[in-house]
Amino acid sequence: MNLRMALIAALMVATGALWKYLDGVLAVSGWTVWNGAEWGQVTNGWRLLVVAWPVALAGLLAGGFVLLLLVGYAYRFAHDADTRAELERAAQAAKAAEKRAQTAEQRAREALAAEWQRLRETQAAVELRRAEAEQMVANARQIASAATERAAIAERDMARLEKRSKNHKAAFTRLRAKVDRMEAEQGEGHG
Repeated sequence: MNLRMALIAALMVATGALWKYLDGVLAVSGWTVWNGAEWGQVTNGWRLLVVAWPVALAGLLAGGFVLLLLVGYAYRFAHDADTRAELERAAQAAKAAEKRAQTAEQRAREALAAEWQRLRETQAAVELRRAEAEQMVANARQIASAATERAAIAERDMARLEKRSKNHKAAFTRLRAKVDRMEAEQGEGHG
């Protein structure tokens, strides 16, 4: 409950208390006049205000003016206090919002840093796999080159061996023909 509402409630209670007080005072009060021999009562109770209206009006104006000044000052004080309280609540809410924003920003920075770290680790793993793949390709090329070279050497050796085999066959055939001629010549010479 803010202070202005409390002030309004207090003024209502004070008005009720003033009404009760005046009712009690006016119930036992009256207007009397001296007529030379005795006092005579003119009126009593609340009707007294109608008969004594100039006095009541002067009292109402004087008391009302003082009361208006006091209530105005109290209302301004209550309004200022409520405004200060609202400003303080707003400042606390702003601080809390700023703290939440800082916390959220810190979390976002941490998440971003973690994401960057994960990306760097992934990139390092990709680079490592790429280097391994390049090494495997280089090894495969080297193996293929060595195999091609060995195949070429094997083909040369095979061609050389085939040539030698042909040469040996030709030499064997010539030798066989020579042996056959010699045997034929020897067979003619014996016969």
